Amino acid sequence: MGVSQSKLAYDLGVTRQTLSNYECGTAPVPSDIVISLCDIFRCSSDWLLRYEPNSKRRARIK
Repeated sequence: MGVSQSKLAYDLGVTRQTLSNYECGTAPVPSDIVISLCDIFRCSSDWLLRYEPNSKRRARIK
């Protein structure tokens, strides 16, 4: 799905800079934004967040 960052930010009700911060990992993505992204891209949150239940990859806790 080709969509500009500006258009996606507008659809999410955030600034382009905020969206950029989400993409870069410099700001946490609120759950309501995750839900909106799933609606926009018609995908599950598991897919969007790249959750792999059988993966040996584990989250790092600092």
